[in-house]
Amino acid sequence: MWELLFPTLTKIIDRVLPDPAAALAAKTHLVDMEAQGQLADLKSQTDQVLAQLAVDKAEAESTDRLQHWRGALGWVCAFAYFWNFVALPMVTFAATAAGHPLTLPIMDGTPLYTLTTCMLGIGTMHTFQTILGTK
Repeated sequence: MWELLFPTLTKIIDRVLPDPAAALAAKTHLVDMEAQGQLADLKSQTDQVLAQLAVDKAEAESTDRLQHWRGALGWVCAFAYFWNFVALPMVTFAATAAGHPLTLPIMDGTPLYTLTTCMLGIGTMHTFQTILGTK
């Protein structure tokens, strides 16, 4: 956003302030304001990452099995993938070959795929946030 505003603001400064020294001082002030804003954003992002690391560390050090929810969700996703793509076809084939055809349920993959991509961090939200500069 700043890259789009800066040329426009410098043109306005050049028109409003005919004195080259005053215009240079105003442009320098704009650059300083942008640098301070970027440093504040960087500090905010760093603080968020450090806070998340503290939470992750505390969670990893916990001996309470109920607090290890990421691992549990990972195993649920792994089992669901195994069922849909390995076990279900094999069981169906074996039952049909034995003369006892079965109709077993397949797990709905939509929420599963959403959960897996969120857990693995391979969703595109971070990319969009980085491109748009909202993060």
